[in-house]
Order: sequence, then C-alpha cells, then structure tokens
Amino acid sequence: MSEPIDSLPRPPIRPLVAALQILGFAGSSHLLHQAVARLPGYPTSDLANTTTLFTSATPQDLADALVLFALVPALLEELLFRGLLFAILVRLRGPAFAVGISALLFGIAHLDPHHGAVAALLGVQLGLLRLLYGLPFAITAHLLNNVLALSATFPGGEEGHGLPAFEAGAVSLTIAFLLSGSAWATLVQRLRSSPDFARGSGSGLQTPRE
Repeated sequence: MSEPIDSLPRPPIRPLVAALQILGFAGSSHLLHQAVARLPGYPTSDLANTTTLFTSATPQDLADALVLFALVPALLEELLFRGLLFAILVRLRGPAFAVGISALLFGIAHLDPHHGAVAALLGVQLGLLRLLYGLPFAITAHLLNNVLALSATFPGGEEGHGLPAFEAGAVSLTIAFLLSGSAWATLVQRLRSSPDFARGSGSGLQTPRE
C-alpha cells in the first residue's frame, strides 16, 4: 500500500513559481483551444458554444456566468477528479497512474470530442499540479483559467461596460506558448527531483524540491 501523498510535507511554493504555473496553465488552455478550433466539426461542438455564451453584456451577466461556469465547475471537477478519484487511483497504482487515468476520465466526462480532448490534455497538467503543489493549487489554477476564458468571450455592451474584444493573434499565441513552455519546464524539473514518481510508485515518494 502506497503512502498517502497528502501526508508528505510540501515546501511552500514561491509566489513567482505559483504565478508561472497558473499563467502557464492558462497558456496551455489557450493553445489547445486554438488547436482544436481548426479540427473538423468544431463549429457545432460544445466548446465552440462557449464563445456565444453571452446574449448581452452587463456586469450581472458576467458575474452570473463566472459563478455558474467558472467557480462551480472548477470546485466540483477538481474535488471529484483530482480529489476523490485521484486519491483512489494513487492508492491502487501510484501517482503516474492517477495523473493519467484521472485526466482520461476527465476528458471523457465532457461528452464532446473537441471539449474532451482539451480537458484530457489539461487534466494531465492539473494532475501534476495537484500532485506537486496540492489540491487547492489545482483548484485555483482551474478556476482562474475559467475566469480568463469566460472574460475573453464577454462582449462590449451598448453602454460601454463590456470587455475589449479578444483576438487570438500571433502575439497572444506566442505569449501563451512561452508561458506554457516555462510552466511545463518547471514541472519537469520538479518531477525529476522525485524519482519514485518516474517509476510509477507512490510508496516513499520523495518531497519535490524547488
């Protein structure tokens, strides 16, 4: 039986590292969304429907959407997939198995090929954030990514209280690529400091070093 991961002490995450991981996760999300948008069938997918979520642009519309489509999903999905399910999978086969299977099931649960593909790939990154930094950090990254994604689709209102239109141009894609790449490089460095994780064993998992 493997040792519970959450029973192992984790060093405090430095603010710059925390910011990099959260922004890097948002960068990964942006890149994946732009990639699947070029696949066949995307215009009729659930993922495409998020761009037409708002029928008007008022602060109340945005506030309601942030609660229903950002806060609630982030909390419930993370508690289920990176909380309960992750803990069970770690006990069964170790952390590598938990990261992979929880991500796969996370994707399947979205019941849409385009949305599911993005969710599964992001689920891997969320699983690693949960493993290395804890469940609250994974919830925070998921929540802030949802907030950014929803805010980017919020249109300008007739009274001028909407957000500026967001375009996925070369600059935004370059920034997203740099943030995502830097975040993944940091994750890989921490994983290399935990050889037991690389062997897929949860027993005696070493505490990652900064």
